[in-house]
Amino acid sequence: MISSNLTDFSRIEYQEILTIPIILIQKGNQTFGELKNSIYHSKVIMKVEPINKIDKKNYPLSNNNFPTSYDIKNRSSMYNIAFSSNSPEYYPSQCCESLHASHAVYLSLILQLFFFVCIGILYYMLEQQNYVAAIAVFRPALIFFGIVNLIGIFCALIGVFREKNIFLQIQITILTGLITFADIFALFLIFIMAIGTRSKTTSLIPGKLVNVDKFEVLLGPFWIYICAISLHMCAAAMMCFNGVNKKFSIYLQDKIRYQELNHQGAENIQVLKIVPTDERV
Repeated sequence: MISSNLTDFSRIEYQEILTIPIILIQKGNQTFGELKNSIYHSKVIMKVEPINKIDKKNYPLSNNNFPTSYDIKNRSSMYNIAFSSNSPEYYPSQCCESLHASHAVYLSLILQLFFFVCIGILYYMLEQQNYVAAIAVFRPALIFFGIVNLIGIFCALIGVFREKNIFLQIQITILTGLITFADIFALFLIFIMAIGTRSKTTSLIPGKLVNVDKFEVLLGPFWIYICAISLHMCAAAMMCFNGVNKKFSIYLQDKIRYQELNHQGAENIQVLKIVPTDERV
């Protein structure tokens, strides 16, 4: 039962989660059947979830948890739920909301592969110009992270082509690990720069890893800070890639949820929110 003090059916946000068949929705003494014409004429969007996957008592009531939009359309014999694939929620902000998640994920993978190639070329040039002192450390590390990165890109491509969310989750996990490592290493460089010559260990570490004199000539006396900032910028770029992947993952989850609803039928769902198509109302 919906509280009778909700007089405007064009915009309803429930104070509690209601598990009811669509045809039994009531508003005071009025049934949903009596109100359906006005609802269909206003082309409302209903956000729904299958009841067999939700613990009613423990499920938090938050619109952020229910991103899927479904258009409720009237048919003479049944109620049909149509998935709104072009919802603004599926346009990632990382692409200025100009590309759908299904297209933005391709751009993300292309840019990720491009940056990987650029970093590989940059390291090769630094090694050839004798900027790198600890080749035995940097070369295996770069090869390892490169292989991991390529595995993530490959898994993401499989996830996109086959619409399998599990493969996207592998890429998201790998990128999260790379982001964490890049930021930790950046903090390590800043720590070395901050301690400086006050500690014998921190003063010797840079010289063991790279050719300090050449880096000072190239980047100046604060070259360690510049390297740390560059690592943090790489982490920020990977966060953008991850944001696009997560948005596409949400899109896939919502699409699968809609298919489950269509398979189960719309007569037994959980109503979470009813709003007009025009969200500005």
